[in-house]
Parts: sequence; structure tokens; C-alpha cells
Amino acid sequence: MTHEAMPSQIGKYRIDRVLGTGAMGVVYLAFDPHIERPVALKMVRRELLASEAGESGGEVLQRFRNEARAAGRLAHPNIVTVHDFGEDKGTAYIVMEYVAGSGLDALLPAGHTPPLATAFDWLSQLLAALAYAHEAGVVHRDIKPANLLVTARGLLKVADFGVARIGASATSFGSIVGTPSFMSPEQFAGDAVDARSDLFSAGVVLYRMLTGRQPFTGSQAVVMQQIMNATPTAPSEINRSLSPEVDAMVFRALAKRPEERFATAAQWLTVLRALAIRASSATDDDDDRTIVAGASPFAAPAWQGGEPGHEREAQTWPPGLLERIERQLAEHIGPLASLLVRRAAAQAGDLQTLAGQLLPRLPNESARREFERTFALLESGSTGTSMPGSTTSAGVVGASLGAPASTIPGGSAAGLIDQTSIDAATLKLAAYLGPIAKVIAGREAKRAANLEEFHERLEASIADSAQRERFRRDLESSR
Repeated sequence: MTHEAMPSQIGKYRIDRVLGTGAMGVVYLAFDPHIERPVALKMVRRELLASEAGESGGEVLQRFRNEARAAGRLAHPNIVTVHDFGEDKGTAYIVMEYVAGSGLDALLPAGHTPPLATAFDWLSQLLAALAYAHEAGVVHRDIKPANLLVTARGLLKVADFGVARIGASATSFGSIVGTPSFMSPEQFAGDAVDARSDLFSAGVVLYRMLTGRQPFTGSQAVVMQQIMNATPTAPSEINRSLSPEVDAMVFRALAKRPEERFATAAQWLTVLRALAIRASSATDDDDDRTIVAGASPFAAPAWQGGEPGHEREAQTWPPGLLERIERQLAEHIGPLASLLVRRAAAQAGDLQTLAGQLLPRLPNESARREFERTFALLESGSTGTSMPGSTTSAGVVGASLGAPASTIPGGSAAGLIDQTSIDAATLKLAAYLGPIAKVIAGREAKRAANLEEFHERLEASIADSAQRERFRRDLESSR
């Protein structure tokens, strides 16, 4: 199919350009004329709909249709929404939400590791998506970086739910579904696959983020043998800044037997959050000016102060300033932001010095430029009691710390995200997630377009469905 001319239309959808190609077919940027929105349309190769594992083409098509329907019922901020399924000229297509961003594979070139807090933030979003899907009875079967899309603002979305099984014959392992280097042992063995198979694949993705390399490499036959029988090198032997706790978490995810892994994505997410909280608490007991590398999974280099023995008098910062900086920094690096800002503020004597200590922690040039602009706005008003970007009488939080209230999306005042709303929601969320609720609320307040979306994002961070429902009722009762 990749050698055919690009069609101008598939079904009702206008085809604009090719977004990508793969073993399953071609993904197009298309346009829905009825709703007037861009969409991603995946056209499945005709041969994949042919007779497969004793099934007729019609049976395979029906299976694909059923799985697309199941995926279409998944509504979660970290899952690419399935809008439609159709057939056109002897083949099938699936229409999905168009995500303007990059595949995680493009963000992880060989040998590159993102900041640990960024890796953990991406993992937490992946686990939140898997917890939701697994609870709905949907297993992905092909979790890998290419199926994880990351927007410019750091939101991760899992793509291709409902598509993986139709691509079974795209591998050289017959009816086995998945990408060999990310497949679980039970997938290779042809055993029954459940949600824990996705967790193994997520463990491979995490290993890649932490070390800059794959845990299992070689030909497909060699990879299969390694996944079935070999234990990969401990991540901390490759990345010396990692702690034994991180090693233990990775190896639990990569356990050969499903029953030895995390029982659910929700359980893993709980462990991840607890690890972040313990690491932050442990460093609180250390000297205020030193973070020992390797002491915790969120360890950072010691801040550089003045000459030894010359203590700097503590800077008094305007009320709320550091909290505003933390919120923006947390959008890019996750739970580490609060600790880094507090440590840097203890050493810095002015905003310029504070910025110089924090900017290197940001994961990319775009994030650094945005942060520099924010500091420039803050510095221009640093001598007053009210800082640019501070909450107004309405307490509006902008798209950046320096955004005026008039630029905030969301329409009427009722749809705006003010500080009072953030604080109230954080307090309610903490009843379910503990101290990490503050970090999550700060991050999602930056990403949400309005108060309703903010509440939806907070709700999605709770893995347990019963707790999500109680949290929703808690929010509704306060409106």
C-alpha cells in the first residue's frame, strides 16, 4: 500500500498528507467534514485482512471491528480517542484523535536518557492510561515508544488501542501480536495474554528511558531467548545515578512470570508515587545545600554556592513566587520541581541566579526558552509585592506564569482555573493520592484549558474506578 498514490478521500474523510507508514499500513492526516476537525486515519493493509490463523477475511474484519468498538469506549486524557471505524474499497480503516506531538521513540535517540523526573512523569501517565483500559477489559498488546505520543506540553497519550491484534501477521511470529523487543514472555510462548503483558512492555519502555538502551537486543530469535530466559543488566550499573529501589521496580515489571510482576497498572502507579514521596522526604533531612547523587531516585547534583565556609544570608522571596515557579517547572520535570526550587532558592540571592540554577534541569530547548521568558516577566516586577503572573483578585492561572487573565482560555469566568479552585481540588485529591496530589494538580492546571477539563484530568489520575467516582462526587458537591 505504501507504493500506491495517496488517495484524496477515504470514506467521508478528506486526505491531506501522510503522517507515517508501518507494518500495518499508512497513517494519514485527514479532515472530518462533518465535525470540521483534523483526525488521524489509519488504513490497514489489505493483506492483513486476508485469511489469518484459520479465519476468513470476514472473520478478521469482524474481530477488528469489535476491537475498534471496545477501544472507542475508552475516554481518558492519556489515551488517543478512537472516533470511527470504516471499510473502503476492500480494506478497513480506523479514525483516531489527531495528536500534535512526537512519538516517544523520536524523543529517545540511542544513548539518550531524559531527566529522571521526566521519565517518571511519562511512566505515570502511561500507567494511568493502562489502569483505565485494563479496568475496562481492554489490553493493548503492543506497548512501545512508537505508540506513545507526547505533546509539546508533556502530555503523553497511548495510541493504537484496538489495532494491535489485527497486525498479528505483520510480525514473523505468525499470529503472535507485538513488537519482538517489547513483547512479554507469554506472548512469545503463545500463552494467554492479560493486562500484565502490557506491564512487562511498559517495563521495557522504562528501562529504555532510564538507561538509553534496550534490555533485550539482537536478532528476533536472540531477543526471544533473552526475554524468555535472561536477566538484563541492572539499570543502576548503566546509569549510576539510579538507586536500588529503581532497579527493584524495573526488575519487578520485567519478571518472567506474570504473577511475579505488579498485579495491576494501578498498583505499579501507587508504588511509583510512593517512591517519589519517600525520595523527597529523605532529602528533606539532609543538609539544605547538598543533595547526594544516588541517595534517591530523584537525586540531583549539589547546588553550587559561594566559597566554603561563607554562608549566604537567606533570600526573602515574595509570597507565592516560588510556588508559581514550581508549578511551571513541574509541568516539565514532574515531582522533582518542588525540591529543586526549594534547594535553589536557599542558595540564590536573586531571580537571575535562581533561573541559572533551574534552567539546566529542563528537558529541552523549547522548555528552557519558555522558562526564560517567564523569569524575564517575573524579574521586571521583582521589586514590588505583586509579581507579573501572580494571581489577580480572581486568582487566574495563565497559560504561562506571566499570562494576563484576558488570555486565559475557557470562556466565561466560571470556566477559568483560579487558585482557589486549584487549592480546593488539591485538598480533595490528596484524600486519594496523598502529598503527590499537589504536584499533579499544579501540573494539570497548566495543561487544562478550563476548570471542567482540569477536574477531568485530576479524576483520571486516580486509578481505582470507585475512588474516581467518589472524587467526582466530592467535586460536584463543592460547586
